[in-house]
Amino acid sequence: MTELELLELLIKTESELQMILLDIHFAKDDKEKYVALSRKNDIDDKIELVKIELRDIKDKTESQNSKSGVINQFNHYIEQINLARQGARLTRNQGMILENMLFGYISMDIYRQVSEKSFGAHIPAYLHYTYDKENSVSIPELTEFLRNEIRIVKDIDDVDYVKLMAYFIGFKERVHGKFMS
Repeated sequence: MTELELLELLIKTESELQMILLDIHFAKDDKEKYVALSRKNDIDDKIELVKIELRDIKDKTESQNSKSGVINQFNHYIEQINLARQGARLTRNQGMILENMLFGYISMDIYRQVSEKSFGAHIPAYLHYTYDKENSVSIPELTEFLRNEIRIVKDIDDVDYVKLMAYFIGFKERVHGKFMS
């Protein structure tokens, strides 16, 4: 299997795991729960085997491209958000009803880079700005955060998709801790 095929298998298998966790949670009786737990253990084993294959695969061109894609995506955000007028801030909801939609967009773009073949970056050209401090984010603060994320990604040695997915999970936690809690 190629690196991308293994990545696709990993994502599919992890999705199956989420469904089985629901089966366990909503099991009607002990027998149904036992069957679901058994399937969960099988899927856990399969996930670990796929991760081992991803780490050991010789041709890691695609994950190297994804690493570059993540850096490129962050650079696009930095470039675009810094085109704002002096003193402007980014709205958290980006014109949507959902609070923190800005971070949802950024996270979706980064996830796309680490979970599929990298075809280029999304240019966030239609960002919504405000001068109101309420429900907004400081551009210099976000810029520094994104630059730090670039440093973290650059420090990933011997990159593979397992490390990139782990990076993404850490990224989401850092975004939440810094801007959403």
